[in-house]
Amino acid sequence: MSSPIPTPAEAYARMPYKFPLIDGQPVVRIPVAGPPPYNTLAVVRTTAGITSYDWADGNTDRRRQTVPTPLILAQYDPRRPEQQHVIHSSSATVRMMQISAEVEVFTDDNTDFQISIDAILPESRIDEHGRWWVTFDVAEEFTKVFAGAHAEITSWVLCYEPGPPGSSTTGELSTGSLTVGIHPTAMTNQLRQLATKLVAAGELAKAADANQAALDVMLAYVPPPD
Repeated sequence: MSSPIPTPAEAYARMPYKFPLIDGQPVVRIPVAGPPPYNTLAVVRTTAGITSYDWADGNTDRRRQTVPTPLILAQYDPRRPEQQHVIHSSSATVRMMQISAEVEVFTDDNTDFQISIDAILPESRIDEHGRWWVTFDVAEEFTKVFAGAHAEITSWVLCYEPGPPGSSTTGELSTGSLTVGIHPTAMTNQLRQLATKLVAAGELAKAADANQAALDVMLAYVPPPD
């Protein structure tokens, strides 16, 4: 018979690693010129718990999770069609994991385990407050232990955010226009420079995300007619 499930406060007090209980990451917004109707590229980092709060039974548990992100669309209006969808390119890593022994919570057990983030869905949603939610598939397998893990999801999100009244960003966008945001080639150069800095810092996964975002921007770019 397994031990009683500890309360979240009890579990956290006995964890060897005291991870931040509040870990809000700032959203970086980059103005872009399309593709229409998008005028903003948001860089979003989300952390989320990905394990069941229970003693494991040795079976593989596969499930789909939808979690809120730090991205809240500016001046969100549910009646504005261009704010009801986004395009995102996201990657995920297992950021933290701790495993208990069978009877002593959060002491090392050297047990076999499996924890994975199998997929991030391209489909996502925006709630009534303008907050963007992301959906992903996870799998876990532990045997008679109490485990906890967090995922970190890095997303590049194309979205629409209106500018101040009378600004050019409130109208229809054109990928060839320089009056809205910055030119896609300039944006690509910025993203590649960011990727170079991330490589130098050892953040290879994030560098790959930046390079992919640069490629996505250029693939979406349609030069203006002569």
